[in-house]
Amino acid sequence: MKLREPAYRRSSQKIDIWGNLSFIGGLTIFLIGITYALLPYGSDAMGWRDPFVITALFVGILLLVAFPIIETRVEDPMFRMDLLGSGTSRSGMPPGSYRHSPGAAS
Repeated sequence: MKLREPAYRRSSQKIDIWGNLSFIGGLTIFLIGITYALLPYGSDAMGWRDPFVITALFVGILLLVAFPIIETRVEDPMFRMDLLGSGTSRSGMPPGSYRHSPGAAS
């Protein structure tokens, strides 16, 4: 028995540079902002008021918000956003049904 790759990359398929940059950049910058927020700033015990932290968090969130917008507009997206709306991508257990399942705490 041999495993086979079910999908093959088209020769015309391009790498989604803008999607990759927005996702990786946004996530990295956002996490750098959180990391530096844990350090003391001035007389504060934590650096949440540091302009660098505020800017990093803002830019990171901005890039992460831009990611799905970019992905819906490129020819070969890194992540197909239409998969989120399909019925096959949803969980088999609707929200709130956990409390009615056997063994769940009442």
